[in-house]
Amino acid sequence: TFQWRERLISNKNKFTWNHPIHEWLLCNDPGVLSNNIENGDNCHKVVFVHNRKDKAIDPNRNLRIIEKYLEKNGESEVRFLYYAGLEYGNVGNHAQMINYLTKYIERSGWSHEQYQACLKLGRHYLACQMYDNCLEMAFKAISLEEKWGEAYFLICQVYYLKSISNSGDIQHRNALKAVHFGELML
Repeated sequence: TFQWRERLISNKNKFTWNHPIHEWLLCNDPGVLSNNIENGDNCHKVVFVHNRKDKAIDPNRNLRIIEKYLEKNGESEVRFLYYAGLEYGNVGNHAQMINYLTKYIERSGWSHEQYQACLKLGRHYLACQMYDNCLEMAFKAISLEEKWGEAYFLICQVYYLKSISNSGDIQHRNALKAVHFGELML
C-alpha cells in the first residue's frame, strides 16, 4: 500500500525544499509566481512520494531528525520547539516535552499552535493528577482562543475529578464548576 502525496510545482528549479520535518517550499525568485499567473502558465510537475509498507516503522525517527536539526541550528526556529515537544511526548520523555512546549508557548506568535501546545501540556497534567497545572494550561489556552471548546472541556474534567474526590461544600462547588465549564464548551 502506498501513501501518495502530490506536489504541484511550476518551474521546479526556482524552488528550494526547507526543513527535514514538515517540509515546505521556498520560492527563490519572487517573480516566478506572479509571472506564471500573468502568462497563464499552468504547467506543473507532479511528484509522487510514497511510504513503503515493507519498511519497519521507527517511532524515534522524527525525534532523531529534530534533535539533529536543533543540535545544528539551535532553537532559533520556534516551530521546531513545538515539534520537539510533541515528539518527546510521543516517546514518553515528559520532562523534555514540558520544556520544549513551554518554550514554544512563550516564544511563538501563532495562537492556534500555542493553543494546541497548551492542550498537550494540560492533558499531560490531567493524566498526572496535577490539577492546578492543568487548569493553568487550560486557562492559557482560552486566553489564546476563547471560542475553541477543548480547553473548556479540560477545565470541566478537572472540576469533575475534584468533585468526586471531595465531600461537602467543596464537592458541590466543584460539581457546579464542572457543569459550568461543560456548558461553555458546548
